[in-house]
Amino acid sequence: MGWVHGSLVEPPVGDAPEVPSEDLVEVLSGAEAIVNDVAPAVLAEVRAEEAQTERKGRWPFFRRRG
Repeated sequence: MGWVHGSLVEPPVGDAPEVPSEDLVEVLSGAEAIVNDVAPAVLAEVRAEEAQTERKGRWPFFRRRG
């Protein structure tokens, strides 16, 4: 048939490295800042796409509310 049967069992994952809490807080704060900077533009883009879909008279299958 041409296919190969694989295993459904994944190899074990190694232990997480020890990271000082100050470094962890800094990384997470940076990630939060990135998300907060991008969120308004993404929301505006989604709303513009929804408005365009509604103008074309198509029924949006998965309509976001909020």
